[in-house]
Amino acid sequence: MPRQCYIYSKAKWEDLHEELDTLSNKIGDMNQNNDTVQELWDTFKYELYVNLDKNIPSKLIRSKTSLPWINHKIRKMFKKKTRLYQQAKRTKNWSNYRHFQKECKRQVRKAEWEYINNTIMEGLENNNPKPFWKYIKSRKQDNIGEITSTVNFKVAL
Repeated sequence: MPRQCYIYSKAKWEDLHEELDTLSNKIGDMNQNNDTVQELWDTFKYELYVNLDKNIPSKLIRSKTSLPWINHKIRKMFKKKTRLYQQAKRTKNWSNYRHFQKECKRQVRKAEWEYINNTIMEGLENNNPKPFWKYIKSRKQDNIGEITSTVNFKVAL
């Protein structure tokens, strides 16, 4: 699901301040006219977002939907896990589902570490840092800002 992210470094701050001053005066006038609190709030919220959209550029950020280590075998396991979940809900027998859920987690972790080790080792052998940084970027939550998560590497030599 894409979401909007403002690029504050490219904002037109002077224009925004002027328009927010105008908005403040408008809200004050509405208050003098005995408008309801809900009307004041709706006007403020609408005008604020209009001014933000007009004076601060934004872009849509999409989260990555497919991980490179999720292969066909693991996708089939996910589908089977979903079927077992539906069956467990019907029969109230959760043992098969829980066992298979643990197996799915184990296979995903194994595939992820194999992918990480292969890409980083490939980069180390070729003196190419690109695979390493590609993995680091894939661990970021947003495309803007610094890396928020801590990454621990276990490279098998």
